[in-house]
Amino acid sequence: MIRGNALVTGASRGIGSATAVRLAELGADTVVVHHRNSPEAAERTAEAVRQAGAEALCVAADLEEADAVDAMFVELGRDLGSLDVLVANAAASSFKPLLDTHDENIRRTSRITVNALLQCVRAMTSLTETGGAIVVVSGIDVSQAMVGHGLLGSMKAAAETLSMYLAAELGPRGFRVNAVRPGLTLTDSARTYSERVFGDSAEFERLLVSLTPARRAGTPEDVANVIGFLCSEEGAWINGQVLVADGGLSAVSPTDLITSGRRSDQ
Repeated sequence: MIRGNALVTGASRGIGSATAVRLAELGADTVVVHHRNSPEAAERTAEAVRQAGAEALCVAADLEEADAVDAMFVELGRDLGSLDVLVANAAASSFKPLLDTHDENIRRTSRITVNALLQCVRAMTSLTETGGAIVVVSGIDVSQAMVGHGLLGSMKAAAETLSMYLAAELGPRGFRVNAVRPGLTLTDSARTYSERVFGDSAEFERLLVSLTPARRAGTPEDVANVIGFLCSEEGAWINGQVLVADGGLSAVSPTDLITSGRRSDQ
């Protein structure tokens, strides 16, 4: 069960969209669907939120811009009064080898993944005095080196660490802060990555399924279910943790991955 109002950043598609709908299903009063420049996709998410039983509010803001984040929370304070749940899902980066990244790539990734996280938490806690739930959406690139993901993975790792410190600092005020680290999940961005790196997203998905103990690929809804639990009253005793949601993929030994890869070549 979730009480009150929720904000999901980067909620126009993928995990963010599925999470917005899940929070509505769990009883949120209003779910704020944040996007940067995808109004049509955001409205589709908002309509799904309404179908799930909650009010929906679409808000556009560039999280790279501190003034835009401040303006978003001024609007939310005026329209909602309080914010009880924050899911920090938005991310953007340049998928290059680290030595090929430019200063602006680094600044942009940091602003969205780290700076905006702290700014959103600061603004949320100023709106809500009775506590609430905060979930940071991390990624598999925090714990496994992936081609072109060095910058984003490093910043997501920083966000995970921030979630631990925020949990310790904000716990006495009634806020709990956790992170969810999804595995390879069937989103548009994952398919784009697989096509760029492997040339064939269908073959990549087949191999992923064969390597995952659950013997299927993860969906945005799988991750949204975990996020929803952490935001709910049933998850109230979990604080300062990173939950891995990958169907057991990270538990598989590298030797088994190599063996499976050889079998797939035969």
